[in-house]
Order: sequence, then C-alpha cells, then structure tokens
Amino acid sequence: MIEDMDIQQNDWAVINTVKCRPPDNRRPRKGELATCRAFFERQIEMLDPDVIILLGNTAEEAFLGNRQLQWGECREIDGKNVVKFYHPAALIYTKSRQPEQQEFIEKNSALW
Repeated sequence: MIEDMDIQQNDWAVINTVKCRPPDNRRPRKGELATCRAFFERQIEMLDPDVIILLGNTAEEAFLGNRQLQWGECREIDGKNVVKFYHPAALIYTKSRQPEQQEFIEKNSALW
C-alpha cells in the first residue's frame, strides 16, 4: 500500500495500538488498549502527522474510542485528516477487497 501511495520512507510511521502482542496473537482487549493509550497518543503528538490512517477496526477503536468511520471515509478530527483502511491482514484473507482499497488510494492521492 505504501508503494502505491508513492511516499518516502521518512514520511510515514506505523504506530501499534498496544505495545506488546497479546497471547496467541488475539485482538487486544479494551483494557489493553486503555493501558497503552497514553503511549499511543504521545507518539502521535510527537510525530504530528497531517494524515492518520487507521488500519482496521482495532486501530479505529484505539484512536476514536469506538467505531465511527466507514472504510475509506476521511474525516477531519482535531485538525488531522483521519481515514480508515482495511487492515493488511484483512486484504490477505479477503483478496476481493484489494482492488477497492487500491482505487481509494489512487483517488485520494492528494491526501498523502
């Protein structure tokens, strides 16, 4: 996806919502998201991005507190453009979503 967005390595960062992997690679629980929230928020504050791309529902829940965005929706929140993408794992398991995400990336290239 990053290659398709044609952005340089120094212009993006991946910030995980939790700072350690939950057992058996399960989805983080609400308490785990809450425990790591201060670190997550500080990283965003330090990087001060223009665009925040939420990769999937867990990222959305960690950032917004609940599900508020539809896939591909872009909304300004606290002066940042926030957009929700499919998580890369979802694209691997549901290949039919790949063209849809690719089209969205191309259509919204002005964001990045």
